[in-house]
Amino acid sequence: MSIKIKQKPSTVEKVWQTEAGFKAAVVLVRGQHRCGYVAVGPEHPLHGLSYSESTPYLADVSDEEGLGKRSPIIMFAVSGRDSMRSMDIAFDVHGGVTFADTWARPDDGKERETDQLDTGDWWIGFDCAHSGDGSYPPEDEDGNILGYPYHFSDGPVRELDYVVAECESLAMQIKTKCLAERKLIGNEGEGE
Repeated sequence: MSIKIKQKPSTVEKVWQTEAGFKAAVVLVRGQHRCGYVAVGPEHPLHGLSYSESTPYLADVSDEEGLGKRSPIIMFAVSGRDSMRSMDIAFDVHGGVTFADTWARPDDGKERETDQLDTGDWWIGFDCAHSGDGSYPPEDEDGNILGYPYHFSDGPVRELDYVVAECESLAMQIKTKCLAERKLIGNEGEGE
């Protein structure tokens, strides 16, 4: 016999237009940890690409750039790869980029707060549920603490302001590191 526990639903804490001109969102996942997302529209060259897919639209990451906030595991795993032109490598954001997809509504007929993100845009995102990140204790829909093993507690919970700042950083990197984006915004020749 299995017991199904109804966890707290994910909530959208903030949706805004970034300084770089992209839509962004912060989601608190099941009341435990936050994820940050930046949206690119269908006309953007990164729209439709997997976060680990090599693309000519991003410049190679140099050894001089260092690890930054990227995942050390992914940087080690790709160290021998011919091309370092993927979003998970190019963008220096908390834990690295771990999501690139549309925001699809589950086909179960239920309405969710996150449905507002189902816009047809391509969301590029990261999560704050890595080793070294803390999380709030898991709760059910009534606010009762659950004895569930998926709970990071060895570091700080990444608060809303932190995730907003990381989204702003990611948006600016999308604007400045995407070679085709530079042409879209009229900065031909910069950094190429």
